[in-house]
Amino acid sequence: MKKLKRYSKMLVRSKTNLFAAALAGLSSLQLAFPSFVGKLTPEMYAGGGVVIAMAIAYLRSVTTAPLKDKVDV
Repeated sequence: MKKLKRYSKMLVRSKTNLFAAALAGLSSLQLAFPSFVGKLTPEMYAGGGVVIAMAIAYLRSVTTAPLKDKVDV
């Protein structure tokens, strides 16, 4: 139980993991609402990909310590 609590704290403390969870949620919305997907142009998809890549690069650049050093249980 202690390990589960520690891992859940590690996930919440990581901005990169929270961003990944949000990205997964958006991907599931894409499947849930196919009519919305049909309204997006290829340029919009490309722009979204660039924004996602930039966000990941930024989050990676501000990472200073491993998650296991941030969580004490």
